[in-house]
Amino acid sequence: MKVKIAVTDANIFIDLYDLGLTKYFFNLDLEIHTTFAVLYELYPEQQEILQAYQSVGRLEVHNLQEQDFVEIHNENYPKSLSEAEKSVLHVANKINASVLSSDKVLRNCAKNKDIEYRNYNHNGYYLCKVKLLKNMKLRFAPVINVATRTT
Repeated sequence: MKVKIAVTDANIFIDLYDLGLTKYFFNLDLEIHTTFAVLYELYPEQQEILQAYQSVGRLEVHNLQEQDFVEIHNENYPKSLSEAEKSVLHVANKINASVLSSDKVLRNCAKNKDIEYRNYNHNGYYLCKVKLLKNMKLRFAPVINVATRTT
């Protein structure tokens, strides 16, 4: 069974794109979810690449309905969270997915709502490590530890 990951942060997709690692991320044995609110934070060329993965079923992009927005509005989210982050927390909770984020406030919010979460090192260290491995023509190893819960 694939691990469900809800990507909350456009910066994750941006880092993957900038480092040329998008295809490796989508080849991991993960079920990857995000929302249109996150996609709207990306440049058109970045959106285009993600739409390609969406079209072949490697990325599920959730389009929230009016009831979802009402439920989000009624939740007690920290004021520092963006609407995109709230939307992905909402989806992760609905589909029982882990949240992937570099934002500590978001991860703490997920923890408080009993939503599983994964830390993403936003400075790209892990992604750069994989880029080096890729350039050395070594076998790609997953860089996002989806087996453990981190803070």
